[in-house]
Amino acid sequence: MRRVLVMVKAPPHRASFLLPLTIILIFAALMLAYHAARTPAELDVYYVSPDGSDHNPGTLDAPFQTLRHAVSRLEAGKTLYIRAGTYAEALENTIPGGDSWDRPVTIAAYPGELPVLAPVDTRRVLYFNRPTQHYIIIDGLILDGARIQNQVVKISGGAHHIRILNSEIKNAPGQGIHISQWESQYNEFINVDVHHNGLVDGVPNDHVHGIYIQTSHNTVRGSRFWSNGGQGVQIRRQSGFEQPVGNVVEGSRIYDQGRCVIVFDALDTTIANNVISGCSIGIQLNYDTANTRIWNNTIVGNIRGIELSRRSAAASLINNIIADNAEYGVRALLPQAVSDMQYNLITGNGADFVGEGIVRAADNLIGADYPPRFRNPDRRDYSLRRRSAAIDAGISLPDITTDILGTPRPFGGAVDLGAYEFPRE
Repeated sequence: MRRVLVMVKAPPHRASFLLPLTIILIFAALMLAYHAARTPAELDVYYVSPDGSDHNPGTLDAPFQTLRHAVSRLEAGKTLYIRAGTYAEALENTIPGGDSWDRPVTIAAYPGELPVLAPVDTRRVLYFNRPTQHYIIIDGLILDGARIQNQVVKISGGAHHIRILNSEIKNAPGQGIHISQWESQYNEFINVDVHHNGLVDGVPNDHVHGIYIQTSHNTVRGSRFWSNGGQGVQIRRQSGFEQPVGNVVEGSRIYDQGRCVIVFDALDTTIANNVISGCSIGIQLNYDTANTRIWNNTIVGNIRGIELSRRSAAASLINNIIADNAEYGVRALLPQAVSDMQYNLITGNGADFVGEGIVRAADNLIGADYPPRFRNPDRRDYSLRRRSAAIDAGISLPDITTDILGTPRPFGGAVDLGAYEFPRE
């Protein structure tokens, strides 16, 4: 019997369909293999938890256990979320840098949780001391220095563009935050709560502060500094380095320590929209400090309000409320200390003015005829009530577009004096 071989040829349209499908299937298989083989170092978001393991891949379901191991996996554009718990670890010169604020390295609390970093027998909790450490964000952490030897946070050695926000910084025997060495500039501290630093066995150290700034172009915004051993905020030139320039302290509450804000040997500092109370001196300018802008602050209930030393020059005092300070409201020893003093409400002080450097401009509101009418000063609520003399009594100033709460300035008529705009309905 003869065998007949029959050749069957696929229709042309079917062959043209199979080729693209084959390519798609091969590509999909390769992608699946790639993702299955990705190492933890290639992930974009990592997690760490006290209940995790450093043998895990660092995912939400299988987190790392130690901060040091987790941080070693970070690079520009990566984020580490820290789960709730107490970590007895410091991060000293271990956090890598980002490329820009668009691609930072971020270490943040897991949403809704409050992790605590409380190392033992280390010098600091966080230390940034390398020029490669930049564009780093620390967000939502409690940094407890009760068992360390020095500062909670130190930035130096050329590290720059460090942003710490929504965090608590407390209990160090040294500074809460210290920024030193000229190159360590452009750092930001936003909504930080800095307290009980610079106390040893409950005794305050006058030379240790909430934040000590010795470099330029740093910003403190929307924060609290209270019950620190020395000053709340100190800005001062470091020996052997250039003067700090362009630092900003704004929208913050600073109270119950030595001097609330003191500026030594620095230029072009802005102190604006703050509530400053309960200190030995509210604001002091000293030692070759010049061109300081003191704008829209509420300076109330201190022993002394504002003190401008013989070696300070060209301070601008505009739109402030300076009230109920025990010894005096403003003290300026020489005429060159003040370049511009207008639209201030100065009342209820032991003496409203002391010294020869006071320019008594007609548009200042001075004396008992101008009550500030704070809402609840016994509870330190220094927002304004109706018929306050501070309402609509100021002028618009460059870069001061909101009040301490973010309310637009002006809100209604003219700008209000002090840190708060009156909340008209």
